[in-house]
Amino acid sequence: MVAVQNQLFVRTILFPAAGERADVSLALKSFVLLLGYFTAAAAFGHVINDLGDVEADEKAAKVNSCSQGGRVPALVTAVCFGVLSIMLLWLGGAPWAVFVMAFLELVLFLVYSFKPLRLKESVTGLLIDAAYATWFLLRSPPGSLLKGR
Repeated sequence: MVAVQNQLFVRTILFPAAGERADVSLALKSFVLLLGYFTAAAAFGHVINDLGDVEADEKAAKVNSCSQGGRVPALVTAVCFGVLSIMLLWLGGAPWAVFVMAFLELVLFLVYSFKPLRLKESVTGLLIDAAYATWFLLRSPPGSLLKGR
């Protein structure tokens, strides 16, 4: 199903058949929603990472936006960005597999930043992060668009 949707996207928007017109409004909507998704997900990851680093940054005398503004407002902001990222995928009509990947991405931000796992402090975390990035670019439904599959 995902492969069919990707092929449909590639054929109708990126490379329409001879004599057919590309659906520019659909392409623009998809682009804006996808850009919004990545922006909201990155903002979620940034706030979550700052929340996880409050204690370490205080010990190192570093400035951390979450320690200055408070943890509760930062947590509310992170939840809002996480919900917004999922809502943007829903508005774009993303297939369920993309929702699963997006959810896993948000969970990965959490386990990267918070104990007991706190992947950012281990070699295993670095390997998991690299494997996820490689998988996303090469094997995931959105990544397959980059390869033209």
